[in-house]
Amino acid sequence: MKTIIAIVLFLGWSLVSKAEPFSNTISLPSDFMGGMQQRANKIQYHATYTSSFGGEWNVAGTAVYTQSQIKENFSGTISDTSINGTFIGTNGTLSWVSDSYMILDRYDDPKVALSFKLVISNGVVTGSATYTPE
Repeated sequence: MKTIIAIVLFLGWSLVSKAEPFSNTISLPSDFMGGMQQRANKIQYHATYTSSFGGEWNVAGTAVYTQSQIKENFSGTISDTSINGTFIGTNGTLSWVSDSYMILDRYDDPKVALSFKLVISNGVVTGSATYTPE
Protein backbone atom coordinates (compact mmCIF):
# COMPACT_ATOMS: atom_id res chain seq x y z
CA MET A 1 0.00 0.00 0.00
CA LYS A 2 2.82 2.44 0.84
CA THR A 3 4.39 1.71 -2.55
CA ILE A 4 1.15 2.57 -4.36
CA ILE A 5 0.79 5.83 -2.42
CA ALA A 6 4.41 6.75 -3.18
CA ILE A 7 3.91 6.07 -6.91
CA VAL A 8 0.73 8.16 -7.01
CA LEU A 9 2.44 11.04 -5.20
CA PHE A 10 5.43 10.85 -7.54
CA LEU A 11 3.20 10.91 -10.63
CA GLY A 12 1.19 13.82 -9.24
CA TRP A 13 4.36 15.84 -8.72
CA SER A 14 6.09 14.91 -11.95
CA LEU A 15 3.42 15.45 -14.59
CA VAL A 16 4.63 17.72 -17.36
CA SER A 17 2.88 21.04 -17.61
CA LYS A 18 2.97 22.84 -20.93
CA ALA A 19 3.14 26.64 -21.18
CA GLU A 20 4.40 27.89 -24.52
CA PRO A 21 3.89 30.25 -27.48
CA PHE A 22 2.25 28.82 -30.61
CA SER A 23 1.14 30.03 -34.07
CA ASN A 24 1.02 28.97 -37.71
CA THR A 25 4.75 29.74 -37.93
CA ILE A 26 5.77 28.76 -34.37
CA SER A 27 5.49 25.02 -33.86
CA LEU A 28 5.24 23.38 -30.49
CA PRO A 29 8.69 22.35 -29.17
CA SER A 30 9.88 18.77 -29.40
CA ASP A 31 12.32 19.02 -26.47
CA PHE A 32 9.80 20.05 -23.80
CA MET A 33 10.64 19.12 -20.20
CA GLY A 34 8.82 20.23 -17.09
CA GLY A 35 6.95 19.35 -13.98
CA MET A 36 4.11 20.47 -11.77
CA GLN A 37 2.54 20.20 -8.36
CA GLN A 38 -1.21 20.41 -7.87
CA ARG A 39 -2.94 21.39 -4.66
CA ALA A 40 -6.74 21.58 -4.87
CA ASN A 41 -7.50 24.31 -7.42
CA LYS A 42 -3.90 25.50 -7.92
CA ILE A 43 -0.99 24.26 -10.03
CA GLN A 44 2.61 25.39 -9.77
CA TYR A 45 4.74 24.38 -12.75
CA HIS A 46 8.10 24.81 -14.41
CA ALA A 47 9.02 24.20 -18.04
CA THR A 48 12.13 24.21 -20.21
CA TYR A 49 12.05 23.98 -24.01
CA THR A 50 13.37 25.45 -27.25
CA SER A 51 11.02 27.51 -29.43
CA SER A 52 11.52 29.20 -32.78
CA PHE A 53 10.15 32.25 -30.93
CA GLY A 54 12.62 33.21 -28.21
CA GLY A 55 15.05 30.31 -28.35
CA GLU A 56 15.52 28.45 -25.08
CA TRP A 57 12.70 29.09 -22.59
CA ASN A 58 12.86 28.46 -18.85
CA VAL A 59 9.58 29.47 -17.21
CA ALA A 60 7.71 28.85 -13.98
CA GLY A 61 4.13 29.71 -13.22
CA THR A 62 0.98 29.27 -11.24
CA ALA A 63 -2.46 28.44 -12.56
CA VAL A 64 -5.54 28.89 -10.38
CA TYR A 65 -9.08 27.70 -11.10
CA THR A 66 -11.74 30.24 -10.05
CA GLN A 67 -15.34 30.67 -11.19
CA SER A 68 -15.05 28.38 -14.25
CA GLN A 69 -11.81 30.02 -15.40
CA ILE A 70 -8.14 29.25 -15.19
CA LYS A 71 -5.93 32.27 -14.58
CA GLU A 72 -2.26 31.61 -15.17
CA ASN A 73 0.74 33.81 -14.32
CA PHE A 74 4.29 32.92 -15.32
CA SER A 75 7.80 34.33 -15.54
CA GLY A 76 11.24 33.23 -16.61
CA THR A 77 13.91 33.71 -19.21
CA ILE A 78 14.48 33.22 -22.92
CA SER A 79 17.83 33.00 -24.68
CA ASP A 80 17.02 35.39 -27.56
CA THR A 81 17.64 38.78 -25.96
CA SER A 82 16.88 40.58 -29.23
CA ILE A 83 13.13 40.05 -28.70
CA ASN A 84 11.68 42.94 -26.72
CA GLY A 85 8.05 43.96 -26.51
CA THR A 86 4.58 43.28 -25.25
CA PHE A 87 2.64 40.58 -27.06
CA ILE A 88 -1.11 40.48 -26.47
CA GLY A 89 -3.21 37.72 -27.94
CA THR A 90 -6.84 36.77 -28.17
CA ASN A 91 -6.66 33.60 -30.29
CA GLY A 92 -5.13 35.56 -33.15
CA THR A 93 -1.84 35.12 -34.98
CA LEU A 94 0.13 34.38 -31.78
CA SER A 95 -1.33 32.11 -29.11
CA TRP A 96 -0.34 30.69 -25.75
CA VAL A 97 -1.04 27.01 -25.11
CA SER A 98 -1.08 25.27 -21.73
CA ASP A 99 -2.27 22.03 -20.21
CA SER A 100 -3.18 23.63 -16.88
CA TYR A 101 -6.83 23.60 -17.92
CA MET A 102 -6.58 19.92 -18.79
CA ILE A 103 -5.12 19.05 -15.39
CA LEU A 104 -7.44 21.22 -13.28
CA ASP A 105 -10.68 20.65 -15.15
CA ARG A 106 -10.16 17.16 -16.60
CA TYR A 107 -10.11 18.07 -20.30
CA ASP A 108 -8.34 15.73 -22.73
CA ASP A 109 -6.04 18.15 -24.55
CA PRO A 110 -3.98 21.26 -23.83
CA LYS A 111 -5.96 24.44 -24.48
CA VAL A 112 -5.14 27.64 -26.31
CA ALA A 113 -5.60 30.65 -24.03
CA LEU A 114 -8.68 32.77 -24.59
CA SER A 115 -6.43 35.76 -23.95
CA PHE A 116 -2.82 36.24 -22.92
CA LYS A 117 -0.11 38.85 -22.45
CA LEU A 118 3.65 38.31 -22.73
CA VAL A 119 6.15 41.01 -21.77
CA ILE A 120 9.69 40.28 -22.95
CA SER A 121 12.66 42.50 -22.17
CA ASN A 122 16.35 41.60 -22.49
CA GLY A 123 15.74 37.87 -22.07
CA VAL A 124 13.26 38.16 -19.20
CA VAL A 125 9.65 37.12 -19.82
CA THR A 126 6.55 37.65 -17.68
CA GLY A 127 3.01 36.90 -18.64
CA SER A 128 -0.52 35.90 -17.90
CA ALA A 129 -3.18 33.85 -19.64
CA THR A 130 -6.88 33.14 -19.19
CA TYR A 131 -8.76 29.97 -20.18
CA THR A 132 -12.51 29.38 -20.09
CA PRO A 133 -14.70 26.35 -20.79
CA GLU A 134 -15.68 25.73 -24.39
